[in-house]
Amino acid sequence: MYFVRTAIYWVIYNLDRKNPNNQQGFEYLPPKQLVVDILEKDRQVAEIMADIKAFLGS
Repeated sequence: MYFVRTAIYWVIYNLDRKNPNNQQGFEYLPPKQLVVDILEKDRQVAEIMADIKAFLGS
């Protein structure tokens, strides 16, 4: 009986299958570059938020 129950779920939870959403040619950046990119994006977000705040007149 155990095999029948696990066989039903094996099709759903088969971890041996390849990920269809896998990004081919994905490039990993060095940690320093990641930090620089994150800080730049954070700066851009802060600038946009300041513009929104000024627009709302607060």
